[in-house]
Amino acid sequence: DMLNAGYSYLTDGANARGAWVAGAVPHVAPEGEVELPVMVAKDLLTQGLKHYLLIGIEPSQDSWQGEHSVDVLKQAEWVTALTQYQSDELLSCCDLLLPIAGFAESAGSMINAQGERLRYSAAVKPFAQSRPADELLEDIAQHLGVDIRQPENRYDLPALPPKFLTDEWDESQPFD
Repeated sequence: DMLNAGYSYLTDGANARGAWVAGAVPHVAPEGEVELPVMVAKDLLTQGLKHYLLIGIEPSQDSWQGEHSVDVLKQAEWVTALTQYQSDELLSCCDLLLPIAGFAESAGSMINAQGERLRYSAAVKPFAQSRPADELLEDIAQHLGVDIRQPENRYDLPALPPKFLTDEWDESQPFD
């Protein structure tokens, strides 16, 4: 008060608040409700699961356990990677690589730190047969007979406020 100053904080990156709102943070359900116990990346790598789905990561570079994560993946029954790049590392530990579009090749939206939904368009067309990861996952689900557009097939999405799930949402209104 004496300095007549304010403060602010920086988030962990673009859409960090969106991750919390959507329940994409390991211990948080949609709308911020805490859920315990949870499995975090460390648990996934120490328990040695049968199947893994990697989306846009290079295991040794994007994991705090580096080479250990590659070793764990090599021991799994099946590993699928949705990736922009084919690397020797992914070829060594994955059974299937599916090409996905990069961020500049995908349209979408995010929620900024102020709670505003921001939409963005793809800057360029996806390369060759790559597609945005969400479209690829939706097609795989449909091929397996799961219509993810049906509320009963969405993981916790019905708990999100209806304005988040529709295109009619007035983008000038904060998410809160």
